Amino acid sequence: MGAAKGSTLTNTQHAPEVGLSVAIDGGNSKTEVVVLEGGPDGLVERSRGIGPGSGAGPQAVVAAVSAVLRDLGIAPADVTRASAAVAGLDFPGDEDGHRAALAELFRRAAVEVVGDAVAVLDAGAGLGHALAVVCGAGLNAVARGPHGLATVPALGWPSGDWGGGDELGREAVRAAARAEDSRGPSTSLLPLVLAETRAADTVALARAIRDGSVSMRQVGSLASLVARAAADGDTVASDLIARAAAEAVALASVVARRAWAADPASAEDADAPDAVVPPGTSVVPPRTAAVPPGTAVVPPGTPAVPPGTPAVPPGTPAVLAGGTFSDPGFRDTVSAGLRRLGFDPRPLEFRPVDGLVRALREAPTPASPEAHNHPHPNPERTPR
Repeated sequence: MGAAKGSTLTNTQHAPEVGLSVAIDGGNSKTEVVVLEGGPDGLVERSRGIGPGSGAGPQAVVAAVSAVLRDLGIAPADVTRASAAVAGLDFPGDEDGHRAALAELFRRAAVEVVGDAVAVLDAGAGLGHALAVVCGAGLNAVARGPHGLATVPALGWPSGDWGGGDELGREAVRAAARAEDSRGPSTSLLPLVLAETRAADTVALARAIRDGSVSMRQVGSLASLVARAAADGDTVASDLIARAAAEAVALASVVARRAWAADPASAEDADAPDAVVPPGTSVVPPRTAAVPPGTAVVPPGTPAVPPGTPAVPPGTPAVLAGGTFSDPGFRDTVSAGLRRLGFDPRPLEFRPVDGLVRALREAPTPASPEAHNHPHPNPERTPR
């Protein structure tokens, strides 16, 4: 496995391929498909299209992909490789049904299916060792290291996650309600939330959420208000952003342990509850006079590195994706924590589907036996 190639989509030269290759990004809201064909310089893009969401299971993916291919005039029988990244593949084995369904559609193709966070990893760092942290509506992380591909379920509260945009939006509503009736501290989130939802007060807002006139998607969008209030110095909002950043670094450290730990047993031991940074633990003690001159100083607010996290080679890419990273404070705080782990944080510059395109271009051609197994090296998911 070669080193990561940074954020440039390459077109590695291979022998001309027979048949078409298809990259599929199956998201909850839309499905993006890129069709590639072989040329003298390897795979080149032939066409691409966007169809309906495919987060409702294997048949939804097949229906969405079939619709896009039909619009593009592509016959599934002409496809010899298909690589799909699908939302909602949270546990080992979840991909089996999707792979079987797509293999039924592409009867002549070698089919690979991975979770959507892997496409982010490939888009930002190629097929080399790297980390990806995705913080949009939810929080997720995936890493590829010497011991393969490491993932986590990322189901939200059932798998212990906190810190995605949906959670921050709920916390904005909670903080506003508590500020209004004095259960909690005063916060600028109160007027911001009421203005955004056009509610007279938080009681009216609670009723609107209960009755569905304010949807949970609208609640999740209030995460942007948390970022705005934090940037303006609101203490409640700043604490929420700091906690979310600490959660992102803690989750990143979990997949880093599994992908880089020399002894898998030690990685499992490090997953014990006392090895994880508790929610809200983010401030590193400031420098004191006892610190020798010239010692590197960790800025206050940088998330702590959980015990047991292995060192990764300095400069290993860490791809940051998702709407929450548009907030400079959140992005900078997470980046500082990742640098302490040895990573070089960088924003995602390409769409996830282009990560799949990159993986198809850099992987062995279908003429190689290993290519019929997995375009992604070491694709097995490390058990949680």
